[in-house]
Amino acid sequence: MHVTEQGIGTERLEKLRRAADKGHKIKKRAAWIALALVIVWRIWANRYLFMESGLELSSGAVVGLLFSELLTIAIAMILIHLVLYIALFNGRYNRFNAAFKSHFVQETLSRSPALTGAGYEGEGAAFTYEELGEAGLLPMGVKTFFRCADKLTGAVEGTNFRSGMVVTAVRSGSKGSPREVFNGQVVAFALPEAKLGLRLQIFQQKMEKMMKRQTVGEQVWTGDAAFDDVFFVYTDNKDGALALLATPVLQKILALSEKAADRKLYLSFDGRSLYIGCDIFKNPFDAVTYMPVEEQRANILADVEILQMGRDILEALR
Repeated sequence: MHVTEQGIGTERLEKLRRAADKGHKIKKRAAWIALALVIVWRIWANRYLFMESGLELSSGAVVGLLFSELLTIAIAMILIHLVLYIALFNGRYNRFNAAFKSHFVQETLSRSPALTGAGYEGEGAAFTYEELGEAGLLPMGVKTFFRCADKLTGAVEGTNFRSGMVVTAVRSGSKGSPREVFNGQVVAFALPEAKLGLRLQIFQQKMEKMMKRQTVGEQVWTGDAAFDDVFFVYTDNKDGALALLATPVLQKILALSEKAADRKLYLSFDGRSLYIGCDIFKNPFDAVTYMPVEEQRANILADVEILQMGRDILEALR
């Protein structure tokens, strides 16, 4: 089933969801059965060590044997889990998710009265590594690990925007494996009239360590205690930034922060565009198998609410 398929209905989607959910539940039960069988296998394989052979083992040998057997069981279960995942769940979920993205997400977005001209591409990239690096919005990590998908474009209450799900990561450990530093949604709103000569970065204080090598200019304080207790502000134009960050702007940023709850929140402004980044627990455009399809519509529409709050910040900046 291709991602471009458009004719599928909600009933068919629900059948695909149930099939994927059934595969997931069978996989879990099969994994427990497999664990029991592997344990029985290892006990049987070492049965002579515990029977009338008279073999005596030192405490060190016992520890070594236990470690060896636990390692064998762990490796066997990893391989079994991988086989079960591929055989029982992966294909079913991919078919369901592809249909969900191509039909249900687009249809739900088109229903929202706040959006006009909404276009969604599950595999589309709304941003490049270079653009977000220049914007100074996020801890960018290594380009090799950068990913962007779920491109959404259109206008929210008349204001054009681009949105995408972005992942950035740094190298970690001796092997340089990726460690995520951001996994969430990025939205860009374009100003109809550029306000050049000003760059602005706003991020939560808890993210200072991640952002310390990407800040621009100097740190400034707004004088609003509630805001300054949560956010750091950096700019290359102190007077311009303080004039721009009037009370209505600060209140709307705080409102978005409260809406985002414990999520990391980043904002940057370069005089032409406002960028907002918010990490998320789960991509609202990815299907889940444990919830009926129709109930997942609320997750998608909640994302529209975040877009509206971002648009309100932009309006206050004008």
